[in-house]
Amino acid sequence: MTSIDRTIYRRMKRSYTTKELIEAYTPTEEERSFVSTMTRTAQNQLNLMLWIKLFPCLGYFPALDEIPAPLVDHIRKALDLAADVVPGYDHDRTLYRHHQLVREYYQIVPYGKEARRFALRTLLHAVRTMDNPADMLNATLEELIKQRYELPAFSTLDRLTGTVRALVYGRICRAVQCRMTAEIQHSLETLFEVQLPSHRSAFSQLKLVPQSPTLSHLKAWQDRLAWLRELGAMDALLKDIPPAIVKHFAAEARALDASELQDYTPAKRLTLVACLIQHAQMSTQDDLIEMFLKRMSTIQVRAKEALQEARDAQQKTTAQLVETLTDLVETSVEDKEQDDATAGKHLRDILEKRGGQEHVLEQCQQVAASLSDEYQPLMWHFYKSHRKALFQLVRSLPLRSTTQDQVLITALNFILTQEHRRSLFLPDTLDLSFASEIWQRLIRIKRKKRTKLARRPLEACIFAAVADELKAGDLAVEGSERFADYRAQLLPWEMCEPQVAEYCQEVSLPRDTHAFVTQLRERLTEVVAQVDTAFPTNKSVEITAKGEPVLKRIKGKAVPASRIALQEALRHALPDRSV
Repeated sequence: MTSIDRTIYRRMKRSYTTKELIEAYTPTEEERSFVSTMTRTAQNQLNLMLWIKLFPCLGYFPALDEIPAPLVDHIRKALDLAADVVPGYDHDRTLYRHHQLVREYYQIVPYGKEARRFALRTLLHAVRTMDNPADMLNATLEELIKQRYELPAFSTLDRLTGTVRALVYGRICRAVQCRMTAEIQHSLETLFEVQLPSHRSAFSQLKLVPQSPTLSHLKAWQDRLAWLRELGAMDALLKDIPPAIVKHFAAEARALDASELQDYTPAKRLTLVACLIQHAQMSTQDDLIEMFLKRMSTIQVRAKEALQEARDAQQKTTAQLVETLTDLVETSVEDKEQDDATAGKHLRDILEKRGGQEHVLEQCQQVAASLSDEYQPLMWHFYKSHRKALFQLVRSLPLRSTTQDQVLITALNFILTQEHRRSLFLPDTLDLSFASEIWQRLIRIKRKKRTKLARRPLEACIFAAVADELKAGDLAVEGSERFADYRAQLLPWEMCEPQVAEYCQEVSLPRDTHAFVTQLRERLTEVVAQVDTAFPTNKSVEITAKGEPVLKRIKGKAVPASRIALQEALRHALPDRSV
């Protein structure tokens, strides 16, 4: 049974404040006149007035013994009735007549066959987008109230909700089973078989949760995604099923073990497993994306930390580079009579003694970066150990751009084809408009009067840009839940158009386009006029000679002497105590 506390079903409060009784339950002159006209005895006047005041607040007629005594006393005093007048009926016929009078007074339709059919239609519509019974029940209550129907007992709506859910979910499960071939059903049933030596079924593997984004866990989760994809795509089996129901079925399957699922009917068992597989495929892919984002964030953080460390150790590194440069120049001077090949070999030997060309180049980049706030040149050092795993991860994700700008996707596809290249430079054939100026200076390098792309910073730049675009939503992943294309999650216009009129009425906006523009122009004109009128007295904004508005800093008000004196008195009376 759904908890009534999780719904908007109205109930009487256990206690009322004096303010609540006066504001909500004091009879008006119109109500007094209606009651005096329709009843004769003092008891019936009290009875009818109780129904008139309670029905707008509840939407139904409660039992008389459920009405709190303070509320009865308040209405009794408001009607100037004796204290011994208590609510009650000698005949049920009078009670029913009073109920009908209240319905006619508020123009309410009693709950009957018509209201039940309306509630069923509302529930059938709600079950397509909601999985929580409380949400479905709340949607039904809202529509019943909006259509001015009397509300039935809560248990009636709860049973109706349960019946509709059972019928709809059962129909869905049977439809999914009919779409499954015998081979698919057999492959899903084998997931419940216990495997040796682990003595666990493959079904338990569907419920694993991700661990920290280390390289070993990243590889394990990539293997898990490959295994889940081998189970097959469930989209064709679960088509036309609302995502909320698929998610509900997946959560139900996750909460059960293999033995408990065996007690379900084959249709429901197979449907739950199919939903769990689809959800596991989506969540595993999302987990990998989260690991990728965290890994790239860690690489950037470590590069920034290395930049600070490089600043601290700049003097020693600079001295080593000056010594290397001195040796190179002295050797070049000594070999000026030698041929270029011999002189070049001597220079190369000096670089090898200093750790090699790549090591010296990395030192130069560290010193250059330490002279500014540019941490990008240092990212490669922390990126290279994750290079293989990151390439495999990005290659397994079906990335798509959510905008018309395909520059980053083109660059990503290009760098994926260069995964096994070992050369430091690539031909300059890419549009780097997605990269910042710092990255572009690092990537585009002139070599022998030709501009080339430095492969290492290009890789780090592209992967960092992919991480940023995924966070911003400019890149989406097909088959994902948290990183899906937001446009695919929007309601189509065919579903929105029938609700436009009702929406415009609720927010007081004209439905006609010309009337809407006219109203908006009038409102903006009014606001402009108000701003212009108040501008001469506005001391916070001024307009410069160039016509630019400038917002002034608000000056703080002086602290009153009385407040300072109060603070000193409190500090003196309540000295600080250490615990």
